[in-house]
Amino acid sequence: MSTTPATLATYRLPAPTFHPEHISSTMRPLWEAMADNRWRDAREELPTASAATEGDQAALFAARAIIERALGNGTATQRWLTRSLDIVPEQWLALRLKCDILARRQQFEAAYDLLASQDADAPAHGGWDIPLSVADYHTALASWAFRQNDRPLAISHLKSAYPKLVEMPRTLLQDLFRLSVNTMDKQTARDSAAALINILPYAAADGVLQALVDRGWEEDALSLYLSLDDSDAPADALRRRIVGLCLRTGAVDQARQYHTSI
Repeated sequence: MSTTPATLATYRLPAPTFHPEHISSTMRPLWEAMADNRWRDAREELPTASAATEGDQAALFAARAIIERALGNGTATQRWLTRSLDIVPEQWLALRLKCDILARRQQFEAAYDLLASQDADAPAHGGWDIPLSVADYHTALASWAFRQNDRPLAISHLKSAYPKLVEMPRTLLQDLFRLSVNTMDKQTARDSAAALINILPYAAADGVLQALVDRGWEEDALSLYLSLDDSDAPADALRRRIVGLCLRTGAVDQARQYHTSI
């Protein structure tokens, strides 16, 4: 089933994936049912699951919360979440569920603060715990900062999520470009534009570069148009843009050398 690519305005934390092979034998049937989204079966497995350690007890309480949420029982979900986090506050499983609930209620500040209280590289508490990837951790924080209208903070987290911009999903990269243009973050705008124009059709890439021109960053736009010279961009259209920007930036000789006529 296809899904719509996430933007900062629509991003949601990914649902945890359960790995029965990483859990104790007494809880494995429960984890198998959750892995298959068999929530009523999972609830029936709860009485037979036993916790040998404090961590296992936190896992069972988190599992109860996940099951109750899947079955639509909000009050029970919150109760089991609280009990799980009371035992192991530094875990990921219950934490990410609580953050997701807050975000879906549009309590973005609370969701941001709660997730930010956990280090991005905090390890799993045990085989039952399910950390977020660094990319998902920072993308979630970027989304919640964006929805609080904190654009510089959203930019910072997006760049932390994908230090190599060429690896950033296109929809998020487009968000990053728009944010950086709107906040006059010239370097980020140029860097994100450089990544975008290589994956967009020329008409869309031209729109990106014209946004740089509109901000007065004509030399940056020119250098990026020149980087398209060996691409499949329409030669005449690209030539006109390059020569025009050469003239606007005072590079008359370069304009003349690039092409003698438009």
